Amino acid sequence: MRELTGYKLLDWVFKDYTYVGDLIEFEGPVLVHYMNHAHHALYYWVEGNDKYNRWLCFEVTINELYRYLHNAVSLFELIEKKKQETFYTVDIDRNLKYSNYQMVLGYLIPKEYKPAPDSYYNDELSDVYDKLFRQFLDKGIYHERLMENSFDLVIEASDSNKYDGTVSLRQCKEFLFGIDASYRNFNSYHAYNTLKQTTSDVNKINRLIGLLQSASDLRVPSVYANSFHISLAPDIIMKNTGDKVFNTLRKELPTKFKDEVLNVDLNDDTVIANIVQSYEPSARKGIFEPLIKVINNPNFTLKYIDKQRNNSKIYEKVSQENKKKIAPKIEETQPESDLTKLMFYTFTVEMPENADISTISKKELKEGTLFAKISDEATQELQKFETDKYIIVFKEPISIIHKHDERTGEYKMLFDPLGISVKDAARNNAGTKFIDEMERIVNEDYLAKVPKNKNNKKFFDDYVQSFDYKSS
Repeated sequence: MRELTGYKLLDWVFKDYTYVGDLIEFEGPVLVHYMNHAHHALYYWVEGNDKYNRWLCFEVTINELYRYLHNAVSLFELIEKKKQETFYTVDIDRNLKYSNYQMVLGYLIPKEYKPAPDSYYNDELSDVYDKLFRQFLDKGIYHERLMENSFDLVIEASDSNKYDGTVSLRQCKEFLFGIDASYRNFNSYHAYNTLKQTTSDVNKINRLIGLLQSASDLRVPSVYANSFHISLAPDIIMKNTGDKVFNTLRKELPTKFKDEVLNVDLNDDTVIANIVQSYEPSARKGIFEPLIKVINNPNFTLKYIDKQRNNSKIYEKVSQENKKKIAPKIEETQPESDLTKLMFYTFTVEMPENADISTISKKELKEGTLFAKISDEATQELQKFETDKYIIVFKEPISIIHKHDERTGEYKMLFDPLGISVKDAARNNAGTKFIDEMERIVNEDYLAKVPKNKNNKKFFDDYVQSFDYKSS
């Protein structure tokens, strides 16, 4: 075992702490949480031999524990920020007997004892922590976390002498809707292109994108008077899943949105060239067109403030020429030949039970196909509708229609019984919009005490077999 520069102790400082749970496991515990009333400690495994396992142990506040478990800081950052504090090591044998207590100053911890810089917590939290943090959040800490991650946008009436800088409610609505649309389309685009590299399950991709959208909504921690000055912050801490890619996206996309969308000069030729190279036309239109409409609104000027980087900018109106380059009009052209027309191929394939459809080979497809149908639309049967909050199981599968409009190149999803009809140039965005619309209808017409649409209420009453809230 490594010799440490520290101080020998006669007794163990955390002897009165009780075990809460293993936070990280890999062939045994790696990170363990202990607590004593309002005090908390983490034990981090750092090395071992045939007789002992050595643990680096340190106190954490409830705030620090919350931030780590909700991806605000990595374990590496948590330890690094305590350089001037005291840590403790203990050797524990197979019979859980403690020995060799030492106190080590933070700046003397060997680098071999430290986790990787990207050591973010990516496991799903148990119900224990929901109860533990509930009282903590009631004290306003959640609001404090939002403010730490917020950025500010300000709109001020163009004729400030006439209105003393104030803007109308309609202008506020146009501004907020534009920023929200840009942010949501940005998230969907990058999430889809990342997730499709890790799974071929389209339903899983759409579910994760829908969950990402609801879990990362821009929230409003503060609003200031006179000109409309608003703080916006993505909620990147309230929900956590066991999906590492999802949690990474949720943490990184807000910063990426600020860097690639908000904090750029949309009249700069180099910036425009980079946008054109990085995003396909339909994606540029979805992400940048709503922002450009806000910037070019003649009734107000837009200012962006990034408090973390201590910089700000007032947006110049985007010229029509540059707008066309960034967010081109998607021409509604008739395809030159049937070769450009997209069709839906529906196969009924005989396969072993529980087989992974994503791994099917061309040979298996050819030999196992019982019959195939070719059409300009396809039907998807949905037995279960799932959000991050609840699961609805239908008595029998409902049929969702998928179409592709060859004139506009848009994908459509329709469900006539609830009047759902959504479309988008990107197939994954259409799926996300469908999930959002279905969730809105469930909330407004099925869960609400007074439904907005009684026919929708009757549909759910007739077709829902079970409805269950997820434990949080």
